[in-house]
Amino acid sequence: TLRGRAVMVSQALAAATLAVSTMGLIAYAYGAFALIEFTSASAMAFQTAICLSAASFGVLWLRPSRAITNLVTNATLGGAVARRVLPAIVLVTVVLGGIRVFMTREGVLNEVTGIALLITSILVTLVIVFLILADRLWRLSLRLSARERALIDSAEDLLRARDAANAAARVKADFVANMSHEIRT
Repeated sequence: TLRGRAVMVSQALAAATLAVSTMGLIAYAYGAFALIEFTSASAMAFQTAICLSAASFGVLWLRPSRAITNLVTNATLGGAVARRVLPAIVLVTVVLGGIRVFMTREGVLNEVTGIALLITSILVTLVIVFLILADRLWRLSLRLSARERALIDSAEDLLRARDAANAAARVKADFVANMSHEIRT
């Protein structure tokens, strides 16, 4: 529908705006002003980056059950994974980038070593996060399998109980029919 497309377009634009404003905030945090200087006379102001970020979040969370935001807010396993992994990815990347910038500025690392160390540390951290997540998903799948087995066992017990009740009903009907016949005789 047209309304659904409008929601998708607004959320895509909000996500793009959030990416640009986040780049501005990171540029200010790390002192990488070349990221936000569009010409020698204009640059994104810090307040502008904050306001754009807030407005973007507002548009994204306006309808949390729709489009992009629904990927994070839904009650499925995918939503749970997104809620656990996305903050870790953002936090780890920003913190490790800050450490790398600080160490390079202090002369502890040269530029190339700093980049190599940053990439390695982000990869190791993300692998650890995903291994922890995989472990939790594995444990969850074991619990779900156990519950599924219990449900199957319960269903089988119910089927056996139904069959026994049907057999008892047949025995009762036969008994009543025999007794009725005997009484009439």
